[in-house]
Amino acid sequence: MSTPNQAEQLRALRHFDGEPVAFWPALVEALSAQFAAQAGVLLLAQEAGFAIHGPWLGGGKRGGMSAPLRERLLAFAGRLVQADAPLLDESGEGVLLGAPFRLPEGQPKALLVLIQQQHGPTTQGFLDQFHWLADIPADYLANQSSAAAAEGLLNPYEIALALDEGQRFDQPAMALCNEVASRFRCDQVSLGWLEREQVRLRASSHVERFDPKMALVGELEGAMEEALDQGRELLLPPPVEGDAGVLRAHTALSERIGLPRVLSLPLWHSGEAVAVLTLLRREHPFSEQEVDQLRLTLDLVSRRLFELHRRSRWFGARWALGLRDALHDWRGPRRSLAKVGLVALVLLPLLLMAWQVPYRVEAPFILRTEQLAQGPAPFDGYVDEVLVRVGDAVEEGQPLLRLATDDLRLQESSALADLSRYRREAEKARAAHQLAETRIAEALAEQAQAQLAEVRWFLDHAEIRAPFAGVVVEGELERLLGAPVSRGDVLLKVAALDQLYLEIDLDERDAHWVEAQMPGEVAFIAAPEQSFAISVERIEPQAEAKPAGNVFRVRAEVAGAAAPWWRPGMSGVAKLEVGERSLGWIITHRTVEFLRLWLWW
Repeated sequence: MSTPNQAEQLRALRHFDGEPVAFWPALVEALSAQFAAQAGVLLLAQEAGFAIHGPWLGGGKRGGMSAPLRERLLAFAGRLVQADAPLLDESGEGVLLGAPFRLPEGQPKALLVLIQQQHGPTTQGFLDQFHWLADIPADYLANQSSAAAAEGLLNPYEIALALDEGQRFDQPAMALCNEVASRFRCDQVSLGWLEREQVRLRASSHVERFDPKMALVGELEGAMEEALDQGRELLLPPPVEGDAGVLRAHTALSERIGLPRVLSLPLWHSGEAVAVLTLLRREHPFSEQEVDQLRLTLDLVSRRLFELHRRSRWFGARWALGLRDALHDWRGPRRSLAKVGLVALVLLPLLLMAWQVPYRVEAPFILRTEQLAQGPAPFDGYVDEVLVRVGDAVEEGQPLLRLATDDLRLQESSALADLSRYRREAEKARAAHQLAETRIAEALAEQAQAQLAEVRWFLDHAEIRAPFAGVVVEGELERLLGAPVSRGDVLLKVAALDQLYLEIDLDERDAHWVEAQMPGEVAFIAAPEQSFAISVERIEPQAEAKPAGNVFRVRAEVAGAAAPWWRPGMSGVAKLEVGERSLGWIITHRTVEFLRLWLWW
C-alpha cells in the first residue's frame, strides 16, 4: 500500500506543468517507490525496436546496466506489447514488473519496467493496481496548453537521452544528427562548432567521415556562420511574416545541394552561441511546431554537448578555455568578496617582503648581582636567635643571626682559671729556682692563653652581621632556631641590590646577530606588563650545553635604575634589537634555515 506522501506525489504528476525532460524520470521514480522497486526503467518504441532509458535509482541518479539485463528487458518488452497488460518476469536474477502506459493515439508506445530484488507483497499489488496509474502520462498530455506541446512530449527527451550513451564528443554529435534526421524526416542534418572564431563542421547525419576541404563542407560552414553571426534561427524559404534575416549563404547551399528546405538553429551556452545545427529537407516546409520541438531539443542537449566538446580537446586547450571562463566570470560584478580576497592574497606576499620592521631576538634571562655574601657558622654550636627573614633588607653591620654562647662562656671561665693557675705555678717554681718546672708552667700558661683567645674570638663572632647593605636571599632561618650547626655551614646569603645585571641564555642560532652595546628590552615573569630597557655588555666566547641546546651567556646592564621589587634570581624574557628585517623574512627565516641545513650535503 502507498503512503499518503506517495499517493500525493502520483496525484501531482497528473497535473505536472513542467517539461517532459523532468516528467518522465519523476514518474518512473514515483512508481518505483510506490511498489518498493530497487530501480525503474522506461522503454520507448522506435522503428528498430525499443530504446531503454534508465535505470533510475532515485534522486535523478542513473545506474549501469549489464548486457544480460538489457537483453532480458528487450525480450520482456515484446511480451508486454503483445499482452498489452501488466506482466511478471522471474526468468532471471530479480523480478521484473512491467506494464504499458496508456498514451494518446499517435504517440509511440511507452513501457514501464520495475526491478525488484525478490517476489514480495507489492508484486501482486502492481499487477492489480497499475491499471489505475497507467493513464498518468495521458493526463499530463491533456493538461498541456496546446496540441503541439503534447505532440512534442517524447521526441526532444528521446533525442536528449540518446546523447547519454557516448562519453566523447564525436559519438553524441553524430547521434544528435541521426536522431534529428530520423524524427524530423530530414535528408541531412549537420552540426558545426565554433572553434577559433570560425565554425567547423563536426558531424553530419549518416556520414562517419568527410573531407574538411570539400566544397560542400565549405558551403555548410558558410551557412552556419551566417546564422551564428546574426545570432538567430534562419529558415529557407523564409516565413511570410516577420524579418527573415540575411539568407545568402543558405540560398547558395540550397541551390548547390538541391534541397530547398533549410533550417539553421544556434546552440546556446551561458548566453553565447557556440554551435549551429543545420537541417536540410526536400519536401514539407518546417512547421512552427517542429521549430519549437527543435528549440527544446537543443536546449536539452546544448550543455552536455558543450561539456563533451571541451573534454575531448587536448589538455592545453581545456586549460585555456577554463582560464578564459574564469576571467570572464571574474570580470563581471559578482564575486566581489572573492576578488578582494584574491587581490589581498596577491598583495600580501609583496607587502610581507617590502615592509621592514625592527627584528628582535628573544631569549630567557636571570637577574644576577655582583655581590653575594654567604653567612657561614663560625663554630659548632646551636642557633640561639634569628633576627631577619628571607627577603628582608639589611644595612651594613646589621646583626642577622646569633649562636648560643653559654658553652663558650664556660670555656672562657675555664681557660681564665687555667691561665691564672699556670701563671702562679710558674712564679712559685721560679722562686724555688726550679728551672724545668718553671718552663713547663709557662708553656701550660701559654696554652691556656691560646685557648682563651680562641674562645673569645668565637664569642666575638657568635653574632653574624651583614657585610654590606642588601637583602637576605637565602636561608631557612625559621627552621634554624635551636638547630645544631657545624662550622662552615652556610646559614644565609645576602645580596647587594645596587649592582644588578642580567644573564641572558642566547640560542646559538642567534648568536651571530648579537653584538656589544646592542639595545633591547626585558620583561619579568613577575610583571609582564612592564618592560625595561637594557644594553648588551659582553658575550661569553664559549657556548654552554643545555638540554634544550647550546647557548651563549650574554651579560646585559639595565639602562636605568633598578626597580625596588627586583630581586636576584628573578627571570623573564629578553628581546634584543638586531636591526630591521622584512615581515616575510621574520616569518619564514626559521623554516628556511631548517630546510637549508636539512637539505645540505
